[in-house]
Amino acid sequence: MVTCGGQATIPIVAAASRVSKVHYGEIVASIVSKSEGPGTRANIDEFTETTRAVIEKLGRAERGKSIIVLNTAEPPLIMRDTVFGLSELVDQALVEKCILDMVADVRAYVPGYRLMQEVPFEVVPPHAPLNAPGIGPGVRLPLGMPEDQGRRLCQSSLLVLISARRSVHGPAVVKERPPSGAPA
Repeated sequence: MVTCGGQATIPIVAAASRVSKVHYGEIVASIVSKSEGPGTRANIDEFTETTRAVIEKLGRAERGKSIIVLNTAEPPLIMRDTVFGLSELVDQALVEKCILDMVADVRAYVPGYRLMQEVPFEVVPPHAPLNAPGIGPGVRLPLGMPEDQGRRLCQSSLLVLISARRSVHGPAVVKERPPSGAPA
């Protein structure tokens, strides 16, 4: 059985697959938390795995990924889905026409089904297919590399612990250690 997020998004992946080889298809389904029962909550992994498999089989993407977000917004919002595809370079107008035709086909049996924006395209040049800041020697992320972040997290945790202890026990008395080799 195809999930609700899959039913809403996989037709878009399939439409793009009609005119271009889709190497990767990804959907993000943002679903109203209150509408999801204990079955869905207990089986989120099954939701993502089932939807991923259908992205690959029915959507004809070489690789698929599915993400579910249980949206707790008040008042509750309607389900919103995002579709991302990485495909061969083809005529963008042709891809957009296939997607718009698919939306019209789905709307014939799901009243209200629509796109909320124009179909966006971003051309990724073959010589620069990846943007991963912070990778490589001498390149630093804004917050530092992971080991720096881990060290900072430990320092922050220690400060929180000391602060909490002070609020319960009063100021801590810290004894200075004598220099190494000096008599204690």
